[in-house]
Amino acid sequence: FVLRQRHRWHSLAALAGFAVSLVISVTAPGNAVRQGLNGDPMNPLEAVVVSVLESFDWAGEWMGPQLWAMLLLILPALWKPLRDSRFHFRRPFWVLIALYGLYSATIVPGIYTHAGYDTQRYLNALYLYFLIFIIGGSIYLEGALIRWLERRAAEGGAANLLAAAEGLGRRYCALVLAACIALTALGGFAFTMMNTSSLSAAKSLLTGEAARFLEEMEERQEYIRVTDSDEVDVPVLSGQPYVFKYDRLPLQGIYGTVRYMKMYFELFYNAQNP
Repeated sequence: FVLRQRHRWHSLAALAGFAVSLVISVTAPGNAVRQGLNGDPMNPLEAVVVSVLESFDWAGEWMGPQLWAMLLLILPALWKPLRDSRFHFRRPFWVLIALYGLYSATIVPGIYTHAGYDTQRYLNALYLYFLIFIIGGSIYLEGALIRWLERRAAEGGAANLLAAAEGLGRRYCALVLAACIALTALGGFAFTMMNTSSLSAAKSLLTGEAARFLEEMEERQEYIRVTDSDEVDVPVLSGQPYVFKYDRLPLQGIYGTVRYMKMYFELFYNAQNP
């Protein structure tokens, strides 16, 4: 409205629609019901602040080697299309703020309603918005960098800078590809291969993690057995093998030797989460 752009009324209509949707969502009676079942109520402003802080944690966890490798493949390939496009890539800072706001805002409903935003189905949707922020923001920043280099070259301040950037990409194309392969392999080894049941079990045995886990679990069981009380505070575990984490044990039947594994897992999980 300040610049009297021709799309200002469309933007105002969209803002009004989003505002009405926000008011309906915040004042919905189901929020109070869910909050009453799952914990103390939280005001909307506090939920927004907590969601921003939580988004930093998830962003750091998800920014792994595979994503770096993906960016190294995408950004050089898009250099020429972005350079030849007619888009101006203005205000990259505000675009990044908007994309990050879109990503962090997806956590707000789960925090505000105490719906358990850290469940896998919620994180799957959240991760898609994180990819939009990272990949979309990186592409937009690349376009803004190209336009900045073009302006510098036109002003004569850095006439050869744009050509040097393009030549650098062509010259070290093989090196970039090798780095992508290395990052992908590193990420796959750290997050996939070492988390398979057999390799994880071997690692736990070699490092002594399995022995410590067994010893601490036996101490817990003995403490529960000799304590004559309906409520028992068990000692905190110093560590746990990967296979015993809550979302890593596959759903199995109740027959055969597998059922003993499930029984032991349930004993561990109930003791860990009383």
